[in-house]
Amino acid sequence: GSIDFSIENVYVYDIFGLYGKKIEQGTKANIRVYPGITPVIVEQAGDCPGYIEDSSIFDNKKGSDVSEVYGLRDYYPGDDVRLVHWKLSGRMQKMIIREPSEPSYYQNLVMVDIGLHSGHESISDRLIMAAIELGNSISRQMVSIGMNHSMGIIGRAGIECYNISNSDDRIKMMEDWMSIPIPENCGNGYKYFITDNKMSAYTKMVYITLESFPDEFLSITDHVDITVISVTGGESGINVLEKDDYRIIEIPVRA
Repeated sequence: GSIDFSIENVYVYDIFGLYGKKIEQGTKANIRVYPGITPVIVEQAGDCPGYIEDSSIFDNKKGSDVSEVYGLRDYYPGDDVRLVHWKLSGRMQKMIIREPSEPSYYQNLVMVDIGLHSGHESISDRLIMAAIELGNSISRQMVSIGMNHSMGIIGRAGIECYNISNSDDRIKMMEDWMSIPIPENCGNGYKYFITDNKMSAYTKMVYITLESFPDEFLSITDHVDITVISVTGGESGINVLEKDDYRIIEIPVRA
């Protein structure tokens, strides 16, 4: 976070330490201590849900009936080989390119919903730092693999969402984040997410929280694909609960 330093008084003494003089000081300085990096691996698991451009069709979500996702054409010199449809090219004995015919917008949100207290219990500094480090590391890894996303930072008045597509965006987000006080209580983020109707803006979310989270939060899984990462105290192993519409990962951290 952001730490202020100031020099209030300076005393100068003779070599024997017998006589001294006070020198008035008003020097102030500020430093920002950034969270460390936790080794994480981020990958796009299957197709993300999303709205097709200029359409009300919601693609890659239950109930969708979208039959045409890609256009196909012959390969031309200079085309990106990553777009080659290798299976079809083998059958047709010529290079076939998959050409996006309807660009889709997939909105990913990483939200770090932390606080100094959970109910009447205080949260240890180590757990809070672990959650911040995890959020920072996931965002950093998403940038490294070219996955555009938003970072949701919880303040005292709501969620501040930062759109991140490159390292400069992430650095700017971190500078702002380190100047925002940690909320008093955990769990405010999901309330802001629902009351501010953020569900219409995002289709996939990584929700990082401390200890526990409200069960009613999972009621939005019809609209948003959710991965909950709960940072907990203890020394047991990582626990993963996989469901159709969401997954919960409990990561223990020694407090």
